Amino acid sequence: MDRGIANLMRWLRLPPEQVWAMGTLNPARMLGLARKGRLEPGADADLVLWSETLTPIRTWVMGNSVYEKKDHSV
Repeated sequence: MDRGIANLMRWLRLPPEQVWAMGTLNPARMLGLARKGRLEPGADADLVLWSETLTPIRTWVMGNSVYEKKDHSV
């Protein structure tokens, strides 16, 4: 995911929110996963917090924290 988003940002020169939609919301819609790919009431609350270098810092699944990077400096 990190490489894909980084490549899209570099190649397409689009606003970051549009690139993230391309990697999250759009694939979820294509697969018919109505509760995935968005943050709003009724969604699954799966979320990844990314660093500026596109390294995952923290991950939530169904609203529960399941991963937290110990060193946030990267």
